Amino acid sequence: MIFEDDWETDPAEIEIPEEKPTVQESIQETLQTLDLFMNNKFEEALDLMEPWAHCSSYHALGKSTVCFIQSILSFDPDEISRSMEILKESVAVCNKLRRKGTLVYITRLLRGVDYNMYTTEEVHAELCYAECLLLTALLTFVADNSFVNFIKGGLRIRACYRAYKEAALILENRRWEDEEDRRHYESGVRMGLGIFYLVVAHLPTRIIRVLEMIGFCGDKETGLQYLYDSVALDGSLRSPLTALFLLCYNTIITYLFGLADGDLVSSEYIIKNMLKKYPRGTLYLFLYGRLLEVKGEFDQAINLLLDSLTVQDKWRQMRNLGSWEIMWCYSFKFEWKNAQKYLDFLRKESRWSPAIYTYTYALSLYMQYLEEGKTDKRVLEEIHDLMKKVPGLKQKLAGKSFPIEKFVIAKAKKFVAQNDRLLFPFFEMMYVSNVFPMFRRCPERMKRLLSVIEKDSPKLDQDQGKKIY
Repeated sequence: MIFEDDWETDPAEIEIPEEKPTVQESIQETLQTLDLFMNNKFEEALDLMEPWAHCSSYHALGKSTVCFIQSILSFDPDEISRSMEILKESVAVCNKLRRKGTLVYITRLLRGVDYNMYTTEEVHAELCYAECLLLTALLTFVADNSFVNFIKGGLRIRACYRAYKEAALILENRRWEDEEDRRHYESGVRMGLGIFYLVVAHLPTRIIRVLEMIGFCGDKETGLQYLYDSVALDGSLRSPLTALFLLCYNTIITYLFGLADGDLVSSEYIIKNMLKKYPRGTLYLFLYGRLLEVKGEFDQAINLLLDSLTVQDKWRQMRNLGSWEIMWCYSFKFEWKNAQKYLDFLRKESRWSPAIYTYTYALSLYMQYLEEGKTDKRVLEEIHDLMKKVPGLKQKLAGKSFPIEKFVIAKAKKFVAQNDRLLFPFFEMMYVSNVFPMFRRCPERMKRLLSVIEKDSPKLDQDQGKKIY
């Protein structure tokens, strides 16, 4: 079956040397890379993959995966472009090493496929090819959310789905002489199909309709089961990566996009097991902190998030993510001065969205100003100056602004136009950021929030009909 996409590098341009690592050696080096990466040794992880990434499917996949994770967390356009180029090269390497699609298609038509005739390298190259295509499709959706780009991503997911189906047939029908080899392969098939079903299930309806027209659809429950099965294959190559994806889905994605509550019970079980293996892994410490934040255990969450910042100093994206979540934890506790320390750091150091960081920093100052009885006019002047700067801090990704940036710019302009006044602006920011679910598990914090709203709500009656909100 032919899976090639017109964006790929021509496999004919790839030269494979006669002397290179075997598949088993490549898997072992990729396992070492995974351990290095999870233990915060990011540069060492890339260095281990680099020498053979031009001719080994697992080295190509390992390099691409590390770059993919870094670019997703940074949201930096340059990082995303670099990752796309690396993925393009990796797809070409895997395509060169897998069984040729035309030959497979003709053989299947004539007499079916005997997967025992595939070499070990061809079998694993098929799976690595599917994984590289999946990462490319996901990065396509992140890079540009236009309808055209969604179609491109959908077509790449279609090619990826076909490759995973082929890998699933190999898993089911091949006679596996090495059980460990089979476990590594099975974990990859289940991880890929799980992510595929889950991602497609959450795509916009108009995209799903297009995908259904070309032969497939997603299913959330099926996807989750595949992923949990992959994690359960302890010691396999993809198990820690699948755990990472599941934890991100259950503690971040579901809340960020308002999809529903994540499975926090299973997530806590998984993350505790992973921390036994990687006790100082910044990613798992961060995700455990995020999980406790979602549960409303803000003090414990802050401690774990601080740990995630101190265990490494090379990956600034993780420092930015941790600082953002610590800010929210302090905000949920109405400790505005503590929240300001992390917002001030972010607006000065992070490139992701200076407009959002500056606006949120101004809001935390405003909440403090209101709580202190509007006594310090110098603080209000600082807030005014910050709000005036927000519109000039707008930036674009793939030619488009972030929707939430448009929102904060509009609100900043409104603050200035209304003589330095907004009603419940920080609570409004909580609402648009989908963080209100954190309050459900801590009634005392909810009472505090309601008391602030009830105190100022009479102003709404007094100002009814005025266009000031």
